[in-house]
Amino acid sequence: MQELFKFCGGNKELAAELMLGLDADGDGEVNMDEWLTYFAERLDNEGIEELEEFLGSMEKNLSAKGGYKNSNIDDFDVEKSKQKKKKKYYA
Repeated sequence: MQELFKFCGGNKELAAELMLGLDADGDGEVNMDEWLTYFAERLDNEGIEELEEFLGSMEKNLSAKGGYKNSNIDDFDVEKSKQKKKKKYYA
């Protein structure tokens, strides 16, 4: 998970969302088939330019000398993140 966290530039929300998207069988690990399927679907949905841009930024994160102050993703709450993203149309 730490590799994925670094891949996402230290962004807990992005790392959690990416893990949820990648881990198709829900076993807490990402195998090569899940990895390839996820990015093949992104390619189909977003196109090559968007995917290359995403992968380029992720590659920069991997090679950066990251010293993330809050590098523990264990306390990330997926449900809380989903609620934050829901649009509120009424006050």
